[in-house]
Parts: sequence; C-alpha cells; structure tokens
Amino acid sequence: MTRSKLTNDQVVHLRELACAGYSNKTLAEMFHLSQNSISSIALGRLYQNVGGPIREFFKKRSDDLREKDFWEKVEIQDESSCWLWKGKVGANGYGVFKFHSRPIGAHQVALIFSRGEYPKHGRVIRHSCNVKLCCNPGHLRYGTDAENSMDTLIANAGPTQKLSVEDVLNIRKLYRSGLFTHRQIAEKYMVSTSTISSALRGETFSFVPGPVRKKDLIHAGKHYRKAA
Repeated sequence: MTRSKLTNDQVVHLRELACAGYSNKTLAEMFHLSQNSISSIALGRLYQNVGGPIREFFKKRSDDLREKDFWEKVEIQDESSCWLWKGKVGANGYGVFKFHSRPIGAHQVALIFSRGEYPKHGRVIRHSCNVKLCCNPGHLRYGTDAENSMDTLIANAGPTQKLSVEDVLNIRKLYRSGLFTHRQIAEKYMVSTSTISSALRGETFSFVPGPVRKKDLIHAGKHYRKAA
C-alpha cells in the first residue's frame, strides 16, 4: 500500500484515536495506510516533528496490564498473612513471572509493582515468613546472602511446639472455611505462618490426607481457581 501524505492535524487525530483504543487495522482503513505505517506514526517514529506521539502512553498501558495480570496470580489476603503465588513455579520453588520479556522471581516483581524497588546488584530478597511462594510486600525486603541464610536457619529451627496429625486435619478444615488467615491459625497453634502454609499445601505431613489445593480454597466467599 502506498503511504499517503498526512497533514499535521491528521497525525494528531490518528494518535488520539490510537490512544482511545482503535486498532492498527481500523486506523489503516480510515487513513488509507499500512498497519506498519500506522504503528510508526502512533509511536512517533514517523512525523517526529508533530506533537502527540504516544510511546509513553502505550508503555504505561502495557505496564498497567502487566501489573493487573501479575496480581491476579497472587492469593491476596490480609496484610499480615502470606500472599501465595498461584502461577508458574520454578525448580527452585519460587514463583516465576515474565517481566519485560524475561522470567524473574514473582517476589521480585511484587516489590517492583508495590514499591518501585528493582533488583539490586549483590542483594537478595529476604522472606521474613520463609515462604518461597509469598508475594506479600510486607514480608519482603532486600538483604545480603548472609542475612538470607540466617533467616533460613532461624526458620528451620522453628518453635518448640509440634503439630499432630489431628492438628493438621483441623488446621486444613479451619482454612477451608475462609474464616481464618494463616497468621490467626499460626497464633492458635503457636507455630510460624510458614509452618501453617507448608502443612496446608502438603509440603509437610504429606502422608495426611486432604492437603488444601488452590481450587479448594474459599476466602471471603470467593473460590480460588488454579491458575491456567
């Protein structure tokens, strides 16, 4: 298709329509241009001297959609509880999310979207709850490898209180009801929230029937479904 010469007013109008959500195909038919030309004009690669390129608009809209997609994969509860990742999980046990065309840790993305904190060279993200799938920003902070290792040692030492098989069955029943958070159950049984999370998912007490699957969870009247 031969590229038509547009006036400055037409270029501005085209960019306004693109911002409003018109597709490249529709705009190509309206302005008698190829879809590639429409994209180049909308993004400011062509007609750079004309006001209104929307490169930053598209970037923001893309980031907004990416953030919405991310939080839909997180089981958000109250501020003190673990927010478990429901999406893809890597071999290391951490959640994985594609961010700017490359997969990174879901817990890293949680800090980017919630506090604008990007990964720092020589620093790791520490989970205060010691739950790898947790994406609650309140449980995440940057630290050194040594500090992270110490967190793990302390968590593995754990409280002296032990859970029985009967305890685990009751814990799973309480959580399925949707009336109790990880933290509330942990306080009731005098254990850490990570101990409760592991018992719920069957990472511990795997021999006890009835681990809580994502599709079984009921919270605030909503059924959590397994992520596609």
